Amino acid sequence: MLLLILLALAGCNSTTVLLANFNVEPVGAPPAPTQPTGTVAIADGAGTVRVAASPDPASPANNWLRISHPTQPAPETVMRAQFDSFHGTGRYGLLVSVFIPSGTGAVTLQLEPFAGSISSSPDFLHLDFMPENNVRINDHNANRFGSFTRDKSFVVSIRIDTTVSPAKATVSLLVS
Repeated sequence: MLLLILLALAGCNSTTVLLANFNVEPVGAPPAPTQPTGTVAIADGAGTVRVAASPDPASPANNWLRISHPTQPAPETVMRAQFDSFHGTGRYGLLVSVFIPSGTGAVTLQLEPFAGSISSSPDFLHLDFMPENNVRINDHNANRFGSFTRDKSFVVSIRIDTTVSPAKATVSLLVS
């Protein structure tokens, strides 16, 4: 289950380039492609992407997005959120609230360049939320960090600086 309140900010004079929330869509429906800022696209693959009521009694009464996927191998189940337009080189921030139920395998959050499609785009940063309740970066087991609790929401914060070469990303888990 994944609540996506995506907020990307550019530079010191922050500008919202993506804000996806699902409070106006009915529970059980696919998310609307047009969001308050930016868009989302889904590919159900072997699972589903649907608006859901909050799974966490401690969280606000906002709708979440539930991404359900069967055991591998199967076609991927994907929700792709995209900025309102290409904003070029800059500093960006991303906040994603996540809820991963007990018994769920690895869950992936992948950042991609602006160009591309839901079915084909190289990843810029790939985070796997592992069954051991830590996070693996870009499929490298040596690059694991943090811890999260299942059955409770937590926030992933990613700061990206594309003004340097190579681009730099700082990832934090904000847990209560």
